[in-house]
Amino acid sequence: MKENRKILILLILLCANMSLISQEVLIDLQVNPVIKRNLKNSSLNLNKSEFSDTLELPFFDDFAKLNIFPDDSLWQDSGVFINTSYPLNPPTMGAATFDALDFTGSLYSNASSSSFLADQLTSRPINLEYLPEDSIYLSFYYQAQGIGDSPENTDYLKLEFSAPDTAWNTVWQMSGSTVSAFSNVMIPITDSIYLKNGFQFRFVNYASLTGIFEPSWAGSVDHWNIDYVYINKSRSISDIMTEEVVVLSSTNSLLNSYETIPWNHFDNMPNSEMINTIAFSIFNYRNILKNTSFHYIIKDVFDGTQLYSDIYAEDIDPNSGYTYEIPPSLFDFTFSAPTEDSALFEITYHITSDDQHHFNRWNDTLRYNQKFYDYYAYDDGTTENGYGLSGEGTQNAMLAYKFNTFKGDDLKAIDIFFNQTLNDASQKYFYLCVWSDKDGQPDTLIHKQVGYRPEYEDALNKFHRYDLDTAKNINGTFYVGWMQTTSDLLNVGFDQNRILNTDEEENWTNPKIFYNITGAWQNSSFEGALMIRPVFGDTIKKNIEIPIVTSKSNINIFPNPANEMIFIDYLDEAISQDMNVKIFNSIGNLVFNGYVNSGELNLESFNSGIYFLKINNSKQAVNNKKFIIMR
Repeated sequence: MKENRKILILLILLCANMSLISQEVLIDLQVNPVIKRNLKNSSLNLNKSEFSDTLELPFFDDFAKLNIFPDDSLWQDSGVFINTSYPLNPPTMGAATFDALDFTGSLYSNASSSSFLADQLTSRPINLEYLPEDSIYLSFYYQAQGIGDSPENTDYLKLEFSAPDTAWNTVWQMSGSTVSAFSNVMIPITDSIYLKNGFQFRFVNYASLTGIFEPSWAGSVDHWNIDYVYINKSRSISDIMTEEVVVLSSTNSLLNSYETIPWNHFDNMPNSEMINTIAFSIFNYRNILKNTSFHYIIKDVFDGTQLYSDIYAEDIDPNSGYTYEIPPSLFDFTFSAPTEDSALFEITYHITSDDQHHFNRWNDTLRYNQKFYDYYAYDDGTTENGYGLSGEGTQNAMLAYKFNTFKGDDLKAIDIFFNQTLNDASQKYFYLCVWSDKDGQPDTLIHKQVGYRPEYEDALNKFHRYDLDTAKNINGTFYVGWMQTTSDLLNVGFDQNRILNTDEEENWTNPKIFYNITGAWQNSSFEGALMIRPVFGDTIKKNIEIPIVTSKSNINIFPNPANEMIFIDYLDEAISQDMNVKIFNSIGNLVFNGYVNSGELNLESFNSGIYFLKINNSKQAVNNKKFIIMR
């Protein structure tokens, strides 16, 4: 119902003349910031030529590795996006999404309003030197649109086969449609021209950009999702899944209202803000009842300590789903961390089943990082669309985003993620604004700051921090946002996976997003969260302990420069539990103090810059190493 309203609004916007429209707008992305971030310092081999061996059956990929790009041991190209954001109710977690963006996360250079060749996903050569009676099937699941844009009926997804001395031939094709459930396709491979060593298959989508009024409106379109690609012998038409128990989905943040809050506000957060249950969905694709164990672990990422763990077991009926709900006793647990200004906890969901057997173990585990930094956030950090106010009369339009603090503190900045637009068309100046609250709506303008425009940091996949010239003490409900100086779309990131209201009534509105075009505030009609975050806290504190970097070190850090992870190799002895690791930033602040298991350290919570790593080994010898984080 709400989806239909959203489509109706978009159709009105696309069919009407731009000069007559003054409305909030939800548009598709022109750049995929997740791909941009991962590509910058990725070790991805775009040629993927080092894999020369022909693959043997079975061939299987359910895209549960979630490595952004396709697994290069199975696939030859890198155009599709591996993710959990765009598919709706996939058969297992994760899918390969086809759209109008290339492997760099940008619109294809040949993108146009006419149908054009976009993404391709090509298998590596496979040994199919079998007989027709060996009953080989290729199966997969597909979905049009998902949480993205629906492909038109002139756009399509197709599957092609090839083999040595045989050209690519289309064996299956589907025209575009609106959002639908995942559907299964079973294709027998019996033709002798394909039953050879060196068989290949590929998925291809054709897309078209329609309804482009301005450069800031053109974006990725015509989404398709593919999941659970499986080729094997001795199959039948009804053999659509491997026999396994898999993870489908789980809740994300353990907080009710927010995805993230400032760590030094956590102690003031009421108990009601902790969620009262954790739902974890799995599915038994076997034809027999399976006793399945569910493991739940919480670990402090900064010092590596395990704070909580528990195991639950349940019998799962054949070919049935089940949702675990963690008992309320879990919520007697209280987060604690050695740091004062931030904390990061890894929450792991893992299932095991007796005589479980399948081709990989990626789809039995989910991990989620519960962050407590210096900001409030509703969004999960990934944008699926762009949001803005555009059209006649919007040159003074205002956007306000509602938040509530758990304690009085100084608002020092506002983090905003703006989507990059074609020819940087959205880089127009705006006033950065803060409002007080009255009766659940924005009231007095308590801060208005000129001189800002959208800044793109998509290569970092990071928000741009807009500092307030004067910190504002805030306590309770307040609003942050902007006042426009032109009628151009500013195109802020919009996270469609974070639903801020569960009301299913016909007059549904978003309770956190307000806009004012005509002089009166009204709520947004779009589900989801703006990628805007108010930042609280003190200025940077100086740390008295600054490491001395020696000219010679027995520590090797790789990769260096790093992006999301570093691996620490201590040449004198193995990295072990008795090695204390400290990391300082370039001005001497201690940003990490703890133990590193197996020499691996996640850098997700670190900003770009220069860092110094210091190790005290078991002999109390001190070794230092400088490394750089670049995104």
